Amino acid sequence: MSGELEQYVARAELNPVMRSWGGLMLSPQGKAMKVRVAEKFGDAVLAAVDLEIARSVAERGMQNTSDLLDEAIALSGGNEFKFRELLPIALGYRQTVTRIQRRITDPFAL
Repeated sequence: MSGELEQYVARAELNPVMRSWGGLMLSPQGKAMKVRVAEKFGDAVLAAVDLEIARSVAERGMQNTSDLLDEAIALSGGNEFKFRELLPIALGYRQTVTRIQRRITDPFAL
């Protein structure tokens, strides 16, 4: 009897499901596997959210930068001096977008 019990315990440790008096239940390894799967799923969901946020920031930043450059061209009215004065403002916005993107991907970035 003792040999059979040891074989049963060895099989139960390898299988994620084991039998008990009340029916089937997860073995400790099955429970650990369930926790690991839940953690991985949570990590995947968070990664997908991070990607969507990064995409949204990039799209909005590109569109706004383009709009600002177009506005600088329109406001300068062909005057090169005015355009050179307005261009750093548009480029400053681009730097702000870059800083925001860096902060999204690296929480320790300034």
